[in-house]
Amino acid sequence: MTSFRKTLCCLAAAVLSLGIIPQAFAQAELTLTPRAEVNYTHGEEDVNDFGFTSLYSFLDGSIGEKFSYSASFHFLSTDPKSLYSYESPFQDGTWIDWAYLSYDSDLFGVDFGKVVLNMGGFEFDKNDVDCYAPMVSDYWNSLCIYQPGVTFRLTPWDTQSFEAQLTASPMMTGLSDVTLAASAAWRGEFGAFSTYWAANLQRWDVEDEVRGNYLCVGLGNRYSFENADLTLDLFYGPAVGKFDSGNFEATLRADYRPSERLSLGLMGGCRPSGYVSAGAQVEYFPLRDDTLRFHFAASDRYLDVPEGVPETAGASRHLFVLSLGLTANLHIGL
Repeated sequence: MTSFRKTLCCLAAAVLSLGIIPQAFAQAELTLTPRAEVNYTHGEEDVNDFGFTSLYSFLDGSIGEKFSYSASFHFLSTDPKSLYSYESPFQDGTWIDWAYLSYDSDLFGVDFGKVVLNMGGFEFDKNDVDCYAPMVSDYWNSLCIYQPGVTFRLTPWDTQSFEAQLTASPMMTGLSDVTLAASAAWRGEFGAFSTYWAANLQRWDVEDEVRGNYLCVGLGNRYSFENADLTLDLFYGPAVGKFDSGNFEATLRADYRPSERLSLGLMGGCRPSGYVSAGAQVEYFPLRDDTLRFHFAASDRYLDVPEGVPETAGASRHLFVLSLGLTANLHIGL
């Protein structure tokens, strides 16, 4: 049977299952999220492209009182072939960002499937479709955080939760060479102050010089006002398997919402190497909700060049980046 026919059979089985257990999906919500944008990058060479232009879909629902499910599908991008090629699914991702089944009681919870690796830092709490190239940190760009695995969760208090994960490593090359990542995370809410701290240990077996276990740490700290947030994310992790002071990154963000139609943001980032990044963004919501969003973002930044590029090994490119686009959210109740 061809892969296409297998896919059709799977879809048919899924549709039939919906008819058999309709109550299980009574609380489901499907969201289609198309995004279109144009980006301009000024550096050693000027580049114009379509940036994060994409089509996403999000599915969330409950099955009874204690089971739920969540999925994110990345159907289209500016390079759709890479989403479906599966040449390096663990390092570069696929069209399925995450898809997992959850069980939650008052104290204990577990997620199983393709989960989101706990990296720490509130920057990683955003969906990819809500992030803009000029405003993301270098650390955000470094690893694919969507990996098959399991998450165990304890919520001893309403204001705090603790998670432990075991997943595939973001540097796993294939099923013939299984390498894993383990992580622990803490989320807390203390009035206006909240935290998202995490540490994960990743196994890298890509090349001899980067073989070993590497620690990544993210410390997210946020203070929320009535219509504003001030967020400090601190990150430390491997850069192509090499540790030095340049692998530490601090990002400070200020977000202000003066009205239902407008959101303003500022970003500043720095690394011990002396490189400083700064950016600003404007979001406009003409319908006063997330149904339609226009954005403009710009930043002056330094982007680390991987050690594996011989001509520029260890260098950092100075870039000026502009992004202009729109995003729609089409909510469909099932």
